[in-house]
Amino acid sequence: MNELRCKRCSLNIHAEDVHADLGIAKCRACHAVMDLLSREPAGGPPERPASRAEVAIPKRFKVEQQGSTLSIEWRWFTLAAIFLIFFCCFWDGFLVLWYGLSFSSGEAPAMMLLFPLIHVAIGAGLSWYTLALLINRTRLEVGSGMLRVRHSPLPWPGNRELSATSIEQLYCVEVVHRGKNGTSYTYDLMAVLRTGTKPLKLIGRLEKPEQALFLEQRIESFLGIEDRPVSGELRKGA
Repeated sequence: MNELRCKRCSLNIHAEDVHADLGIAKCRACHAVMDLLSREPAGGPPERPASRAEVAIPKRFKVEQQGSTLSIEWRWFTLAAIFLIFFCCFWDGFLVLWYGLSFSSGEAPAMMLLFPLIHVAIGAGLSWYTLALLINRTRLEVGSGMLRVRHSPLPWPGNRELSATSIEQLYCVEVVHRGKNGTSYTYDLMAVLRTGTKPLKLIGRLEKPEQALFLEQRIESFLGIEDRPVSGELRKGA
């Protein structure tokens, strides 16, 4: 039997990391996700991808379909929010203490007041992000000839509204994030538009490939879009 190897690090893929129902495999060494349905067979030209099995509704996703309207909604909350609450309390508390001491000492040097401003900006942004993780939801709705994406109740970039007929194809990409604490991966849902313009990101930073694949499959099925392979899908995104 031919061994399945990761295209990124060339290590063997373990059998338990192959999800035949989703048509994907995930390398436990480098966390790369491979699309098994569009792989090029050894010694031959690429074949037309097989139909992917129906992807189950991911946890935290709520799906409603009423007549000609499809809505999918999910909360942002993850366990990372708990850690961030304590981190923000420490970070913001230190800044409050710093400025409290500065003003209580009378005429504090200007540098003592100006130096922490960058930390104030970071603290404000991180606190807003943490609050968004706790209370925000994303709602994707397809109906009345439109596709809408809304993040609420806190304002957040990435809201979308476009004509459903302008969508030619949906696909998913894997995005690699490298930082001091290692490498992490998220997944984006992209749309190829009939206008021929640059692909549009509909949803970003999904935690698992199944979430992106579910959205792609469910929306394409609802809109009657035939699933076709797109270069770069389920690989590193830009």
